[in-house]
This record gives sequence, C-alpha cells and structure tokens, in this order.
Amino acid sequence: MTSARLLLHEPASGPWNMAVDEALLASAAAGGPLTLRVYRWSEPTLSLGYFQPHDQRAAHTASATCRAVRRATGGGAILHHHDVTYSLTGPIANRLDCELRDWYLRVHAAWITSLQRWGVAAESCPRTDAEREGRFLCFERRAEGDLLLRTRKIGGSAQRRQARAALQHGSLLLRCSAFAPELPGIADLAGHELPVNDWLTDWLTALAEAWHVTWVPGELTRTERCAAEAWEENKYGQRRWTLRR
Repeated sequence: MTSARLLLHEPASGPWNMAVDEALLASAAAGGPLTLRVYRWSEPTLSLGYFQPHDQRAAHTASATCRAVRRATGGGAILHHHDVTYSLTGPIANRLDCELRDWYLRVHAAWITSLQRWGVAAESCPRTDAEREGRFLCFERRAEGDLLLRTRKIGGSAQRRQARAALQHGSLLLRCSAFAPELPGIADLAGHELPVNDWLTDWLTALAEAWHVTWVPGELTRTERCAAEAWEENKYGQRRWTLRR
C-alpha cells in the first residue's frame, strides 16, 4: 500500500476551513500527496455553494444569525453545526479524469460500511431528483450517490477540479440543528447518537481499504499554512467574496 496524509483538525471558522481546503488543492497541484482532512466548525456556519446567489439566504430565517461563507464548490447551502466535514485533495491526470467519479463512490461507500457497525442503515441515493435542484439547502436536494437514511439525506459531497489536482469535500449530518430544523440527522433518524470518534476510526479504515492506502497522520506544511492564511485574509474572509453572486 502507498501512504496518504491524514489531517485531523480542531474546530475552526468558516473562512479558515475553506482557506485550508484551497491551500491543500494548490499543494496537490504542485505535486503534494493525497490528503484526507477531517474537521468541524467553531460556530454554526452557513456555507453557500459557489454559484448560489447570496440573497437566497433571506428566505431561510432559521439560519439568519449564522455566519456565512462561500465555498469553492457548487451545490446548495449547508448549515454546518452538528456535522463532520472532510476534504480530500490529490493530484490528477486531468480534470476529465474518469476516476474522479470513483472519489464519490469510495467515500460514500465507506460511510455506508462504517455506519452499519453502529446500527445506521444508510444507503446510496439511486438517482438525482431534478425537482429538488432549486432548493436552498443542499441537504434538501437529492443527487445520485448522496447518502440517505429513511429517505432523508444525511451525507453528500462536491468537487472542484483543476488541470492537475482535485478537491472533494462533503459533510455527514449527525443531528438536527436549531438553525436548520427541517433537516434531521443520524441521531434523529436512527434514534441514537453516533459515537463520532469510534465511528471515525471505522470510516478511516474502510476508506483506506477502498483507496489502497495507509493513512499517515500529518500537519500542514509551512507553505500550506501560509497559503491558507493568505486565502483566509484575501478571499474567504472577505465580504465581497461571500456576496459575489
């Protein structure tokens, strides 16, 4: 097996989380390793999809007091509160690489396998529901491959592709948030809390088997950290970026 880097990060702000993912994408494009990053959010945060108009959030009153940040990937808004978020970055041959479809399949299949051990019978969404595409919240939409529990979406991912690298990030919804009360999570649907740290070990094991890699715990390099600080200050932390659409 080959080695891949694992980053387990403490909860942080929305701008910092998005800036780190951008820095890891740049690092992968420069020849950096396949990197899996698992992280949380230091405050309830609404992440808007890259193409999503900011003024749409006015219709979602429950999240009105939450900080907003704009992602580098598309899709609907995600309320990050009681969720686990990951990013996967790595070099690719080109942006049309057919293996990029496998990134979704491997991550989501590993979710399903690891959740089964904890009594959560999740399944893959069989097809995209076009009628839901315009909904504000990503977890109210349905795309082929999304993770479902009792027909409700509990997990999803999105990609950003460049010429030499790709970023995929996504979230697994643990339980309902008061800032998005229409979205039940695993605890609400399964009837019990998921032991996150124990489940995470199982997920990392399943994902390592799917990718044929060994996870090696690591840290951001100095170059990556400096790049993330610049992205946070000049892009993701700027109001003009959040309001750009």
